[in-house]
Amino acid sequence: MAIEEREPGRDPNTAIRAAARPRVDDGHGRPPADASAGLQATRHRRESPEPFFPDFLFKEAIVALAAFIILVLVVIYFRVPLEPVADPTSSTYVPRPEWYFLFVFELLKHVPGSQEPIATTVLPVGFGALLILLPFIDRGPARGARRRPLATTAAVVLLSGAALLTVQAIRTTPHTGGEQAAVGPKLDPTQEAGRLLYQQMKCDACHKIGAEGGATGPELTHVGTRRDAKWIHTFLENPSAIVPKSPMPGYLDKLSHNEIEQMAQYLAALK
Repeated sequence: MAIEEREPGRDPNTAIRAAARPRVDDGHGRPPADASAGLQATRHRRESPEPFFPDFLFKEAIVALAAFIILVLVVIYFRVPLEPVADPTSSTYVPRPEWYFLFVFELLKHVPGSQEPIATTVLPVGFGALLILLPFIDRGPARGARRRPLATTAAVVLLSGAALLTVQAIRTTPHTGGEQAAVGPKLDPTQEAGRLLYQQMKCDACHKIGAEGGATGPELTHVGTRRDAKWIHTFLENPSAIVPKSPMPGYLDKLSHNEIEQMAQYLAALK
């Protein structure tokens, strides 16, 4: 029986563990061919750019669909308040676009009149075209902001400029009592119909609501705090029956019962 000689001080279990350990090289310190190919394939997948179509475009479509569903749910379950119907006779209402267009509105203040088409048409259309063509122009595989200084700087400059113009537009928007009077309370369809009748009958020639109207008759800005709709309806039909020698004409022969009720409901809403 042969006895294996061993080096002095060497643990015999070390050789057993080394023999049981799976080899991770080809005997010359290099990984085997199949492992090397797998590593190269993994590295290639990580470094290769993702195709814009259909991979990236599909992800964008999913996000857009989710945003659209959320918007529909908000419209269904949350009532968004609207301003009253536009009044062309108002001289105190301050028109302003929606907040996401305020930067363009403010930009027009700094552009001469002859060059307004540049700010209102050329720049927005050019910017939109650049966004559409950007995936085809910048085809580099890098995605990190630090590795794309030109695109990052351009985005920061554009967004900062739009934000500054928006803030400036908000700061320069006048807040007047006339604007609030022009907006008025929120009206239901019956009260809105009464408001239109109030204008058609030229009631503002004698009565004042907010900052608009004449001063011949009583002011009606807060008439709803003094009279209810029933009292106003009766008064509109025949003012002299309630206030003797009233100079105000009655509307019983000019408007129907329903129309007088609509105007009464509108006036009672002014509180």
